[in-house]
Amino acid sequence: MTDEPVRLARPALGQVELDAVGRVFASRQLTLGSALRELEERLAHICRTPEAVGCSNGTAALHLALLAVGVGPGDEVVVPAYTFPATANAVILCGARPVFCDLAPGLDVTDRSRIEAVLSNRTRAVMVVHLFGYPMDLRGVRALCAERGLPL
Repeated sequence: MTDEPVRLARPALGQVELDAVGRVFASRQLTLGSALRELEERLAHICRTPEAVGCSNGTAALHLALLAVGVGPGDEVVVPAYTFPATANAVILCGARPVFCDLAPGLDVTDRSRIEAVLSNRTRAVMVVHLFGYPMDLRGVRALCAERGLPL
């Protein structure tokens, strides 16, 4: 037995990341500074969208994304059964209900058939998570969401 905690993930942080944080600290503008503006501009360019918004954490980002697509009280949002709590918490912050979708056998992610099985007339969005380096095959999920007019 060991006293070392079981880690959810081990971030890869090197000198480049430490230098970037050091530049932000040296600027003394820890929020809403030039580093954030640069991140937003670069992300918008990569995503081929006019704007991107940096958030303080993942929960805030997910919450804003759900609000942006109109999720609100009485709605349902499909989320993976195995994920970080922020995924479901963001849905709850909108007043909606998370609907948990099981993992596909042998994978750490779900798939189209399992998502389709939990859809209802109250479903307003589908959230997927690429977990622990296991990206989802989004082709089927994208097609399902397009067929149903659901944001992904």
